[in-house]
This record gives sequence, C-alpha cells and structure tokens, in this order.
Amino acid sequence: MELRDEGAAVSLPASVRDLVVRRLDRLGARSQQVAAVAAVIGRRFDFALLHSASGMEERDAAEAVDEMVRHHVLQAVGNHLDFTHDRVRDVAYGRLLPRADVFCIAPSPRRSRRRARDPAT
Repeated sequence: MELRDEGAAVSLPASVRDLVVRRLDRLGARSQQVAAVAAVIGRRFDFALLHSASGMEERDAAEAVDEMVRHHVLQAVGNHLDFTHDRVRDVAYGRLLPRADVFCIAPSPRRSRRRARDPAT
C-alpha cells in the first residue's frame, strides 16, 4: 500500500497496515466513525472540533474518544488529541477512500436530472 505523507509517497508494509486495521476493527461502530472524522481533520485537534465535525451528541463523541484512547488509536497531548502514530491516521484515512470514490463516481439520479435541466448546478 502506498500512502501520501506531506507530498512524498511512503510505502507501508502490508503487515503493519494489517496490524493497524485490526486495531481499528476492534473499535465499536461509533468509534470507527469518529476515527474517520479525526483522520480527515488531521493532526492535533481539540475535542470541541472533533465533536462538532462528528455530528454526534457530546456524550457519544466523548465515549468514542475514550474507547480510541483505550485502544491506542488516539492520545491526549496537552489539551489536544492526536493519533498515536501517523500511520494509524493514514490507515484510518485510507479506509475512507473506497467509500468516497463511490459517492464521487455515482451521482444521484436526482442530481443528474437537475443537471440536465440546468447545467449550471
């Protein structure tokens, strides 16, 4: 697997990627969702931003963060949160790409009809 790291291609051995995937898979669905949001946010962020971006109730987001800390996905750095390692973030982010591709490639029929009527939208 090839990942981008500040513009340079970085190769991640399959065994390392599999280890990180297993760690992420041990998280509950809510925590996996918050991990994906955190991966999009990037490095060092505060809970308020993560909570807002997640769209979850504060308690649900806090419980998800707590689970991710227990599973060594996130760590507290002062008043901020961060991934325990750049590669954990890279894998969490990389897991989003197949789903994002589906949404980008397959426009909704409603949107296609709207474009047919008004090409400016």
